[in-house]
Amino acid sequence: MNTLIEHGWLVCVNATQDIYRDSYVWIEDGRIIDLGPMAQMPAGLREQADQILDATGQAVMPGMVNAHTHLFQTFLRGVRDDLPLETWLDRVIWRNAALLTEEDFYLAASLGCVENLKSGATFVVENHYVQTSKRNCDHVFEGMQRTGIKGCLARGGMDRDDRVRASLPDFDVSPFLESHEVAFAELERLRQSWHGRDDKYYLAVAPITTWLCSPEFCHGLADYAREHELCIHIHTAETRPTQEWVQADHRMREAFYIDKMGLLGPRTQLVHSVWLDESELELVAARQANLVHCPVSNMYLASGVAPIIKALLLGLNVALGTDGPASNNAQDNLETLKATACLHKVHHLNAAVLSPMQILEMACMGGARAMHLDEQIGSLEVGKCADLVLVNLQRAHIAPVHRAESALVFNCNGNDVETVLVNGEIVVKQGQCVHVDEAKLVAQAQARIEELRATICQNAGV
Repeated sequence: MNTLIEHGWLVCVNATQDIYRDSYVWIEDGRIIDLGPMAQMPAGLREQADQILDATGQAVMPGMVNAHTHLFQTFLRGVRDDLPLETWLDRVIWRNAALLTEEDFYLAASLGCVENLKSGATFVVENHYVQTSKRNCDHVFEGMQRTGIKGCLARGGMDRDDRVRASLPDFDVSPFLESHEVAFAELERLRQSWHGRDDKYYLAVAPITTWLCSPEFCHGLADYAREHELCIHIHTAETRPTQEWVQADHRMREAFYIDKMGLLGPRTQLVHSVWLDESELELVAARQANLVHCPVSNMYLASGVAPIIKALLLGLNVALGTDGPASNNAQDNLETLKATACLHKVHHLNAAVLSPMQILEMACMGGARAMHLDEQIGSLEVGKCADLVLVNLQRAHIAPVHRAESALVFNCNGNDVETVLVNGEIVVKQGQCVHVDEAKLVAQAQARIEELRATICQNAGV
């Protein structure tokens, strides 16, 4: 399939930050073959094209990487809007995640992937830690497959429950716990079944947090990831209390403990990292690990402001994530751009602290680098996968446009996405997912929540 996109406002997010006001992109067999100003388009491309997309009045940008989310939480969005992380986990997550069936995980993942695609993400890193059934992870992958999005499932696990038992003494935590034998058997099964499938789906290891995983489990996961060259995805220093728990348990700050466990390296993705101090950031930089910044979630749970400006000055790679819909309450990847910009402007009292291109870089190439897929995705360059997003700039809340990069960061939201291509295939057309009946999916999800609502609300204290 040959596709020509013409007359778009191209924002390449490449090393030279190329932006073309009136441009074309030529795609063959899922790869970008050529791009540039319309005035330089080779003759005869229109005649060779199987399809032509007129991008007049639209920005053409790389598909974003949502570098951290929990897709099952689409079933828990908006349950409580007024809790800090530790109480939120107890009241919203643990009790209610235990209610969900295998089919629920499939529905929730499908709905979450639709939301991600429609807001400009073509790759999602799903941190799935609810292992109440061995098929849960497969259903999440199947939800990705169904919608056409690319993704990595960071298989979460925990073998330590004392923190949860202390706050929820009447709750049976055992369904969330796994023996090491089961956890590693499932990692191996998923790796063989899914990792690298169609060059679209990947597996990562994900000790959910250091305070819910034993040292033995952490060491084992580090060894497994190293043996199979898998990424490591871990919630890190998300709140002040969680940083203090690690210090109380291990007499060192969390990044140093993660390093001691063998988990810190170039394939490591440290999610949140709100309460890392300067010494920890220097260690993370020395190990060439990656930070994943989730600004909306950190504000929503009042966790704090991640030190990403210091991290960037140290040369660290920073990616962006929405986090799960239960602590956001959406997965609008374009919204995340503006949240990132405004949070750090006001926190640092510096209007110039981050440029629009820096933020787009984090949203696109930052996530690609964190996944070690930066030669394949993350920017619009010849030879890369044709993962593109066309955003309508001719809207009352956007036009008139002076700079496309500014409009994408400060004006646009998911409702402005017109077309999304993954490997050159159109998966969103005229703002609607091609492979999914969205209205039917929403109705199915809502019907299931009507069955669960009373119990969910009782568990959450509302």
